[in-house]
Amino acid sequence: MPPKSLSPAKLQQVLAHIHSLNTAHTLKDLEKIIPTATGVSGMLVKDYLTALVDEGLLRVEKIGSGNWYWAFRSEETNTKRRVLKNCLEERDRIRLAISGLKREIGEIGADGGEENEELVRRVQELKVVKAGMLAEIAGYEEENVSGLKREIDEMRTRINLTIGRAHPRRLKLGLMGQIIFTRWRNT
Repeated sequence: MPPKSLSPAKLQQVLAHIHSLNTAHTLKDLEKIIPTATGVSGMLVKDYLTALVDEGLLRVEKIGSGNWYWAFRSEETNTKRRVLKNCLEERDRIRLAISGLKREIGEIGADGGEENEELVRRVQELKVVKAGMLAEIAGYEEENVSGLKREIDEMRTRINLTIGRAHPRRLKLGLMGQIIFTRWRNT
């Protein structure tokens, strides 16, 4: 395994020099060529080559009794083109999905314009009531917990009755929303 202290700049120099050679070389050849061309120590050439092979920037093939190393710019270009093509296809799929969702949102908005506005207004009113209720709940002491639980159970019962009679397109409220809605309705 190559040491972690290999300089990225030196890695790029080694790769650039191998690209400029534009041919395949044995390890022995590269151990002679690379130190003079890039300033990399002859002892570290194999580590640099191993690092480049691990990153997929350099190819190696065992032919006969030795390993042959090569890297051509065309391979790098083809890899970048494949990645770009995949990204563009993914972008097109996402754009198509977004346009479909926008179309669905437009259809929903066209179905119940006034009713949606009314629901938005009611949600805003309920948010204000909820904020007041949260402040009131925060004021209760720990000893009032059992009383609150009983009150919540009663409210749930009333809410279930109210929701059972509610219009099917009304908002579905969570527990806090149900409590606030019931108190607001009773005022």
